[in-house]
Amino acid sequence: MVTKNDFWPWIIVFFGLLFSMIRSTTDRCYSMFYLHWMYEYDIEYTYVSMVMGAFYVGYAASGLLCLVLVKYWSLRQLMIACGMLAAVSTSLAVIHLPFWCVVALFGAIPGLCFGMQLPLVLRNVTNCVPKNRRVLALQLVFMGYGLGPFLGCPTWQVLISNYTWRGAILIISAIYLHTVAVAGTMNPNAKMIEPLKVQNSAKDKVVDAPNCCGSKTLQSIYFQFDLGFFTLPATYIMLLFFSGFVSGVAVTVSYIVPYGIQELGLTEVQASFLPSAIAVGEMSAKVIVGMFFHKIKESRRKLLVSVEFLIAAVLLAILSSLRGYISVMILCVGIGLLEGATDGILVNYFVEIFPEKYFAAANSYLNLIGFLIVSVANLLAGITVDQTGKLSNVLYLGASMYVAASVGMFLLHIRCPTKKQQNVTFSQLSE
Repeated sequence: MVTKNDFWPWIIVFFGLLFSMIRSTTDRCYSMFYLHWMYEYDIEYTYVSMVMGAFYVGYAASGLLCLVLVKYWSLRQLMIACGMLAAVSTSLAVIHLPFWCVVALFGAIPGLCFGMQLPLVLRNVTNCVPKNRRVLALQLVFMGYGLGPFLGCPTWQVLISNYTWRGAILIISAIYLHTVAVAGTMNPNAKMIEPLKVQNSAKDKVVDAPNCCGSKTLQSIYFQFDLGFFTLPATYIMLLFFSGFVSGVAVTVSYIVPYGIQELGLTEVQASFLPSAIAVGEMSAKVIVGMFFHKIKESRRKLLVSVEFLIAAVLLAILSSLRGYISVMILCVGIGLLEGATDGILVNYFVEIFPEKYFAAANSYLNLIGFLIVSVANLLAGITVDQTGKLSNVLYLGASMYVAASVGMFLLHIRCPTKKQQNVTFSQLSE
């Protein structure tokens, strides 16, 4: 007999998919506005790229803020607050203000809000979906990272063409309110992490505190900010992979539309389908991985992902040599196919590699450091284009980021700590 409990986890997955569509459409489709901003504000790529850079700075900063707020706010409360803030902030960006206000209101603040909402959605999914269905569920959630840009980029272009870029942003702000609806699937009392249960000893010491943290103040800071996460050997290797992955994707999607218009001579509508082509590959990858990834021998999974990113780097590097619209579209699909399933796999690795008490820290700190690197990479890409005048150089930069991701995953393949090894510190490993 089918019960409500059989359907409810997949309803949660559906709303997680809705959120990931909204979140991914934002940063993947900022490039739709680039030429319009350059014309109205008389600025260059270095400046318009700051909107996406600010988005990732906010996304990175959300890590530390979320790490503190989740200890006191429920998943639902924080999800609603962030959704409302993102919508109001974006609606204010349509006012005739200096460009730095657009950077803050349409870039940094939505990035801050989405960065805090993502781990809430992922925790809600992992809490409610059975373990044997977790990979499939996460792949379905992250299907939005492909479905969102696939539908969103052409839609944003149509909105800009019909209502100007200011009218388009006002409509987008209303779409952001839909993230508030996602909070309806969350338990009103559920939190990201449960309070740490500590048994007081005779000497009233904090258990598991590192020897280097002698004072109670340092011990309090250590636990408040989950700094024990940085004693895990896999943290730094995962950071290399994660920063290379997100930087490569961000740099590519940030400039693929201007590249199509200025280098390939495409119309704005034609160029808007280039991110959609990447999204088609990503969606296909998520379906394939969700259905068959568990059948791959566990010892070979990370090696396979490493090889995929190496091939993606090669494809991205040769993209600049193609001029035909169809051939470029096919290559974009191939790139998306190779890197597209990484999101769900990565979250699953968080669960497998890191202790449960560090799940929030893994999301928060990797986002903090990784997306700060993305912001620098995106700014570097803008400076490179302005100095050289060639948008194709951005593709080479993105390819180098994919190589870094490949190396990081290969190192995880060589030495990935098991559950029994998670208490080994990085310093001990080096010795």
